[in-house]
Formats: sequence, C-alpha cells, structure tokens
Amino acid sequence: FCEKKRAVWAAFGKVFVFLHDITRNSMNPNRNNPRQHHHRHPGGSQIVATVSIAMVLVVLGIVALTSLVAERVTADLRAGMGMVVVVDELAGDGAADTLSQTLKNAPYTGTLKYVSAAEVNAQWQSQLGDQELTDLFPFQAEYDLKVKSGWSSADSLQAIAARLKEMTAVYDVKVQTDIARNVNRTISTVTMVLIVVATALLLISFVLIYNTVGMAIHARRLVIHTMQYVGARPGFIRRPFVFRSVLSGVIAGVIASALLASLLVWVRNINAGIFEAIGWPSACVVFALLTASGAIIGAIATALAVNKYLRRSYENVSR
Repeated sequence: FCEKKRAVWAAFGKVFVFLHDITRNSMNPNRNNPRQHHHRHPGGSQIVATVSIAMVLVVLGIVALTSLVAERVTADLRAGMGMVVVVDELAGDGAADTLSQTLKNAPYTGTLKYVSAAEVNAQWQSQLGDQELTDLFPFQAEYDLKVKSGWSSADSLQAIAARLKEMTAVYDVKVQTDIARNVNRTISTVTMVLIVVATALLLISFVLIYNTVGMAIHARRLVIHTMQYVGARPGFIRRPFVFRSVLSGVIAGVIASALLASLLVWVRNINAGIFEAIGWPSACVVFALLTASGAIIGAIATALAVNKYLRRSYENVSR
C-alpha cells in the first residue's frame, strides 16, 4: 500500500510540474523564441570587457602623459623665476665679497650670474641705441639670481629680497612678484584640472568596467548559484572570475600601452620637444601603472559583481 501511495504522489508531482511549465510558457510567449530569448556567450562579454578597459586606460594614459608634460613645463617656468640684485658701487670690496659668498652658498640659489657694469651698459645700449643716454645714467653691476623651484612663490621671493636689501653691498633688488603670482596661479589651476579629470576618469572607468564585467557574470549566474547550492564557499566561487578579470585587465593594459607608445612615436615625429618632456623611462612607468590599474580595477569590479549574485536567491538569479 505504501509503495502504491508513493507512486501516486510521484505521478501527481509530475503532472503538477507539467501543468506549471505549460502555464509559464503560455504567460511568456517569447520564451521559446530563439530570437527573443538567448544566452550571451561569456567569451563575447569578456572580449567586450577587455576592449572597454583598454579604451578607458588609453584616455587615462593620455591624461597621465599630459601631466608629465605639464610638470616639465612647470619646472622650466619655476627655474626661470628669480630676481636681479644690483650691487652698490660705493660699497667696499669686503662687502661685495660677502654678498657674493652669501648668494653662492644660499639654499635658495639655483643659478647665479654676475654681470659687470660695462656689460649692463652694453646691453641697454644695444636695446636703446642711444650712447648719450647710457652715459648720462650709467648702470651698476648686478647679479642675475634664479631660485630653486621650492622658493619660486611670490612670498618666498619677497622674503629673500627683504633679507638681501639689508646687506651693505646691495643697492636694490628687482623682483617680478606679479609674474611669479600669475605663473604659480596658472600652475595650480592646471594641476587641479588634471587631478579632477584623472579622478573623474577613474570613477567612470570603474562604473564602466563594473557594468561590462557584470554582463559576463550575468551569463554565468546559474553556474554561480549551482556552485553555491552544492556547498562551495564564496571565495572559491569568486576566485576564477576575479582571476579572469585580472587577466583581462593585464591584456587591456598591454593593448593601451601599445597604443600610447604608437602615439608617442607619432608625437616625436611631429614635435620632438613634447616627446623629450616625457621620455621613454617615464612613459614606461606610466604603462606599468596603467597595466596594474587595469588589473586592480577589474578585480575589484568583478568581486563586487559576483557578490551581488551570491547574495541573491535562486528565484532572483534565474530571472
């Protein structure tokens, strides 16, 4: 009797499943239409993810290379900042020697050039073209002082000039503080813009990679649930997906580096000065950072995308 009862319940269960399938198919007429319902091949999504990561890394690499050029231009501009120290011709030789040694040994001195009074007169005569004017107003010897980049701010230049004016051998100190302020303001603005653009690109790249990788994981969501159903731990399920994304990130970094290297070769043929501001050693560092960034961003995005499916139930995963 028990065996017959089990057979009856088994048959009833089969009929119930059959009726449930018929009802589900009738409510969704496109379910069996291959044009309307198909699974995306995981390999195709992985290729799309790799190409997307590579394109984002190319744009991010262009910003990084541009920042290198801006840094070189900034260093050149700051290296040109300084002042002219006019020597008092009435000061004794001892005071003049003290001034010379002070300027040579000062921590702020980048380059120092002594220009005699005769050389200053000759320079002004060549510019004015009037011998009599330079004879009426003779010039004095001076030091052309270029400070180091750490001392190129307007406040630092004014502080240095104030200390030098206290020396006996100094007649006057000419400082172009307005130019220094404008240069430093422009440099700060460019630096801020590059930081904002780089941050925005990182956020955009993370969101893009997260969504692109999510498509590849969505195609394997039932595999994730099956592994979870048989008792696999989340780390075990997550590991192959993260490894695959790290590999895709590395490949994308190599592709982006190759494209950027080709761009640098083209820039070298167009403008050698821009290429010299970057150089291959710095470019290789950028390429390595891009490859590492692609791997790290891909790993984090994939781990988050997999965790989203690990937290879902079977009913939500199968939709």
